[in-house]
Amino acid sequence: MSTNVRWHNDRPYDENGEELEKIEILKRKGQFFRLFDQENIKRNTKHIKLRAARRQKRLYEQLTLEEKGFLFSLLPYLEWETNILVGDGTVEEKNKPLNFARIDEIIGVSAKFRRKIIQSLVDKKVLGFITVRNKRAAIVVNPDYALRGVKPDDALKQVFDFEMDLDEEDEE
Repeated sequence: MSTNVRWHNDRPYDENGEELEKIEILKRKGQFFRLFDQENIKRNTKHIKLRAARRQKRLYEQLTLEEKGFLFSLLPYLEWETNILVGDGTVEEKNKPLNFARIDEIIGVSAKFRRKIIQSLVDKKVLGFITVRNKRAAIVVNPDYALRGVKPDDALKQVFDFEMDLDEEDEE
């Protein structure tokens, strides 16, 4: 956002005549900051946070271009703070966990290609599954890669504490 600054009596003003406050921000290389207008911020502003710490950058570097494309295609379907892939009302029922067939439609890939990429992302602990009564109920994205919300739930983190193989018979 660029603001035209005008000076009057050694004080800065924006184009609307509002006085501007000069501040100094110290940050590490690779960090960023964002300014919010506290009058216009929504209490429940929802966003997807891509992790930018050094550790996360190293994690992203380990992904192939196909894996990155697959992952980023799914980000708009993350549920707030649970990271479960859910429908948005247009694709599948709103807040209903997406199944593999819907993911194939969203990304436009074959089931064979999707199985290969999902297995690779599961092996790298990018994707995981929530199971209910020994059946996969939902696909989740590791909050180390992307988080839709403020703070990941501890249960979400635990999904990625064990390894799992993707078998064709487990698919819906």
